[in-house]
Amino acid sequence: MNVETGSTKNMDSNPLNTPSWKQFYRKPDTLQLPFSLPLANCDEAFTCEKILRLLPKKRIVFNGTWKGQEAVLKLFIQPGRAAIHFEREKAGIQALMESGTPTPQLLHHGHTQRERIP
Repeated sequence: MNVETGSTKNMDSNPLNTPSWKQFYRKPDTLQLPFSLPLANCDEAFTCEKILRLLPKKRIVFNGTWKGQEAVLKLFIQPGRAAIHFEREKAGIQALMESGTPTPQLLHHGHTQRERIP
């Protein structure tokens, strides 16, 4: 599972529960918001507050907070294809930046803390 972006609180101090990978993949319409999503190599989790876009079994885009600022998180969830979709997204952002097209800054990229959500 690959992600772009991050959170506002340490998962240990945040009472919001992270849904299981199965729920993200099979029943994303049942997610109870808000919740925290811990990220690998990051001290703070991303707090998912609203679903902006849902592509079932492929990607979920959340609005939320990370490190005290509003941010958007793209969660790539398709088994065997998440890394490919993530790399394409990253290449697209880089191409936009190189062309001078105004593009939001990529704040973080990588995996969830356990690579596959618990």
